[in-house]
Amino acid sequence: MVSIIGYFYVENSNLITLEEPVSIDSSIDLTGTWWFMAANSDDENLMKYGISTDGIDFEQHNVVVSNGREIQKMSFVRSDKFPFRRTHFAKVLLKKEIHKRTWFVYKMKKMEVYMDERYFHGNIQISK
Repeated sequence: MVSIIGYFYVENSNLITLEEPVSIDSSIDLTGTWWFMAANSDDENLMKYGISTDGIDFEQHNVVVSNGREIQKMSFVRSDKFPFRRTHFAKVLLKKEIHKRTWFVYKMKKMEVYMDERYFHGNIQISK
């Protein structure tokens, strides 16, 4: 019984809470295959793609921006050496439906998460 509870705790404690997304129109077609995190309003990717973050308090929050698909689930990748320790890498499950001209901007508490480039496609999956 203890191992079941421990497994449930480890599996669910690594979920990353994202607030409901704000949809922002894109002037270019998007692929729906990647995302990024921004820790301040002058982030290079926010500027490059013209994504406005007006009203977001970057002292308290970061944003996660997905390219053309909504994020269904985001969770921390655990360390191979000690599975109870979170890394800053995230694995992401994207929703199936693609919106070729929409950025989805999610507010999250102030923490850093990164696409896990150790994996093919950055540890991103698309719902079936």
